[in-house]
Amino acid sequence: MPCNINLLLDETLDGFKRRELAVKNIEISRCYEPELPEIIVDPDQIRQVFLNFINNADDAIEGSGMITISTCSEGGFVHVTITDTGHGMTSGQLEKIFDPFFTTKEIGKGTGLGLSVSLSIVKSMDGTINVQSIPEVGSSFTISLPLQPVERANHDATSEKDNGRP
Repeated sequence: MPCNINLLLDETLDGFKRRELAVKNIEISRCYEPELPEIIVDPDQIRQVFLNFINNADDAIEGSGMITISTCSEGGFVHVTITDTGHGMTSGQLEKIFDPFFTTKEIGKGTGLGLSVSLSIVKSMDGTINVQSIPEVGSSFTISLPLQPVERANHDATSEKDNGRP
């Protein structure tokens, strides 16, 4: 089923998470492409990916800060970028962030599985994750998901109809 990524992001932020961030004095900026094409994804799984990245951005910010969430479509992909004004990561940390059980968080604050699981989910959807981070400045994660599955799904539905199949 085609999904509206902008709507899924809003659903992820609505309610508790938005209030939790406001209490911590963390602002959320949304920069969505208004006519973002729908794509075929498992909505529950992609919400989990978004929540993992938003939670990590929240944890990376000490005191007040900003989380910017942007969407766009380009080059056959829908791109979701989540950027924070947190403490950033070193190049050594960046090399390990998708390893299971690796965490930059203090003991008891995380299991180190969120990014590993998120990468597995995104890869299962033929997507990628790109990371940029500067220590003491912040981090930016771009989740890229292909448009092709919707086109393939629409083509398959047309082919079945043309072949007399339901």
